[in-house]
Amino acid sequence: MQVQEVVVVTITQAAAFWTWYNTGLQKGSKRSYEAAAEVLGRNPDTIRKWAKEYGWEKAAAEKDQEVLGKIEDKVTEGILDDVSAIIGRQRKLIAKLYDKIEAAIDKMEPTFGQLLELMEYERTLELQPAEGDKKSAGMSLYVLMQHLPPETRSEIQRASGELKRSGRFDMAGAGLGPVSPN
Repeated sequence: MQVQEVVVVTITQAAAFWTWYNTGLQKGSKRSYEAAAEVLGRNPDTIRKWAKEYGWEKAAAEKDQEVLGKIEDKVTEGILDDVSAIIGRQRKLIAKLYDKIEAAIDKMEPTFGQLLELMEYERTLELQPAEGDKKSAGMSLYVLMQHLPPETRSEIQRASGELKRSGRFDMAGAGLGPVSPN
């Protein structure tokens, strides 16, 4: 069986430790045995003796680490909360923006020639929707195609087949599906 050492301190000694510990909490100040002695009305040598006898330097370093850890946890928690809130607001703004873009596109009545120009423009800029991503850089063409009547879409696919055969454009590469040869 191990015997643990029990350290008995008086209330005055405990008060001296905390007084000394707190003298170093002001910005730019260091812990001072003299300042603690003055506050407590004791001799600075007595305070030094107690500090050495009870390991105040080590105890203060451990307390500093504990306090620092708590501060870091709170700061990190606050930063994560702030970042999460910012991301949430940005997602809402992006969703509203896409809703406005889709509403504007729904009101458009592009001509066949305009659609071909848009497809050629997006091909030139190499703006293609990522697989399964309707709202990427090429989303304007994707959304336009989804809002066209089926006969117009078929006509565009037929024309894109002609463009593909001529080497000018590949609708499949634009993420709009396979090009039918008809």
